[in-house]
Amino acid sequence: MIRSEELSAGEIAIHFDVSRPAISQHIKVLKDTNLVVERRDGTRRMYRARPEGMSELRKFLDLF
Repeated sequence: MIRSEELSAGEIAIHFDVSRPAISQHIKVLKDTNLVVERRDGTRRMYRARPEGMSELRKFLDLF
């Protein structure tokens, strides 16, 4: 969903049957692993996938 556009946690959450805090926890994991970047827009936080993070993940997984 955030590969092609920025979305807030709330905009992401409406597509899933889980709580908004659960979505935020998942986003935090993705941010911590550099797969997602965050940009502040006033009081909102917007999230977008970081494509180069996927290639870094691929290199890591290829080690296995």
